[in-house]
Amino acid sequence: MKKVFVATVVALSLGTGSAAFADTTASPKPKAQLNQTYKAAIEKWKADSQAAQSAFKAAMNDYLAKAKANAAARKAANDAFKSAVNSARDAYKSAIKAATTSEAKTAADNARKAASLNMWPSLLPFLSETDL
Repeated sequence: MKKVFVATVVALSLGTGSAAFADTTASPKPKAQLNQTYKAAIEKWKADSQAAQSAFKAAMNDYLAKAKANAAARKAANDAFKSAVNSARDAYKSAIKAATTSEAKTAADNARKAASLNMWPSLLPFLSETDL
């Protein structure tokens, strides 16, 4: 009798155990479909990356062109300022050498100071508010 009971319990446990649990896992995608999805994602990433790189290169070229133009404008203004300073200094030196009275020397000094002050407006477009 024990053998029949054990056999019945074993048969029932094997028979009801597999039927009681339903298969809840999703069927896996075929490997070809996974590869296709992966390849599509890679192609999208490459296209996005290429577009971003092209946009960056265009922005960088634009920046470099503006920086070169700014440097050229600054150089031109700096050269003009240096030329004006040198000519004012040379005029002052020659006026001091030719001056014999203190009034003439004072006039030459005042002319030099006025020339120095008149040079600053040409630099104002290049100075920021913190420089003033």
